[in-house]
Amino acid sequence: MLFFIFVSPGVKPGLDLKGGTMLIVQADQALDVESLENALKENFDLEELKVTSTGMGVRVQYAQSTLIARSLEGLEEAQSLLASNPTEAKQKAIEMVQGLGGLLDSVPDLTSLEPNIALESARNSLSLAEEQFNVQVQETVLQSLNLLPEEARFQKKEVGTSLGQAFWQNAINVIIAAIILITIVIFVFFREIVPSAAIIIAALIDILAALGGMSLFGIPLSLSTIPALLMLVGYSIDTDILLTTRLLKKRGENPAIRALDSMKTGLTMTSTTLVAVFVMLVLAYYAQITIIFEIAAVLFFGLIGDLISTWLLNAPILLWYAERKKTRF
Repeated sequence: MLFFIFVSPGVKPGLDLKGGTMLIVQADQALDVESLENALKENFDLEELKVTSTGMGVRVQYAQSTLIARSLEGLEEAQSLLASNPTEAKQKAIEMVQGLGGLLDSVPDLTSLEPNIALESARNSLSLAEEQFNVQVQETVLQSLNLLPEEARFQKKEVGTSLGQAFWQNAINVIIAAIILITIVIFVFFREIVPSAAIIIAALIDILAALGGMSLFGIPLSLSTIPALLMLVGYSIDTDILLTTRLLKKRGENPAIRALDSMKTGLTMTSTTLVAVFVMLVLAYYAQITIIFEIAAVLFFGLIGDLISTWLLNAPILLWYAERKKTRF
């Protein structure tokens, strides 16, 4: 499982966390993903291009265009030189605009302009080039899929690199804070190391199961899947606390009988939830609702892991601990 998560194929950060562009094309017919991917690779220099099928649609995701990214870097460098070396800044702006010639109807002449005006004109040219690039990508998608504009439904999402990095840092902070608070609450409630550690380990296994499923099926780590992972932690701890409370707090019955009673309740809860999540997963796939599909997939994989971690790991540990306490006292 760890191999799948961290080595191959690995859990990749989604568009929300690394920046880039996602284009979803929906139609009333099956679409040829392979021909679309080949056409995009042939016509554009897209970094981290990924084309996947989504029911009766196609999802195209890429980090950025190499040409646009290089031009943006050149513009930023020219801006940084404007105060200290305006002549060099103007020259870099001219070179940047000339490099965009393939995306512009006409290349503006910046040679007679003042450096600051030349940079502003270069910035406008870059914006026009980005718009033209997006138009060309959509036209290529339609042509390679043999679709007319009225036959296709487009959804587009763009996230800047800096914004994606900010989202990623915030997500990490939320995850760390959640883990710390949950750990404190569990230890305060039970005040015993073994059952508290067993609950935390079971929750971690659920997370690993969900991440392993995400890796195998190419579901990215995003602002929709991270809350799903936190939901999974809450569900896992709920079932484990139910088991631990009945085994350690309830008196009078044999620990094995109490564990069996808890197992009946826990399996009923988890099985019902699994069925509901599976239905949501199937419906979201055919309805092409990406966010709901990803959330349902994360919960589905994690709940399968919860069955294993709760009843094949946590329950035996707690039974051993309860019997040990019983013989000691």
